[in-house]
Amino acid sequence: MASRKITYEVIPSASRLMRSLRDVGYDFNHAVADIIDNSIAARASEVTIDMRFDGEESWVRIDRKSVV
Repeated sequence: MASRKITYEVIPSASRLMRSLRDVGYDFNHAVADIIDNSIAARASEVTIDMRFDGEESWVRIDRKSVV
């Protein structure tokens, strides 16, 4: 008997991931702090954080410049 290969496409859900991380105590503040800590550990010479809080149009941008 021949076997059949079944393939599924799984599209990640950012909102589902955020809800599950929040449920285990990982929140927005921790995520931003982790990104900053990782940037420092990677020898970033500068970390810039830009934020806009406007309901559904809110965003955060974190940029780092590395030591060359």
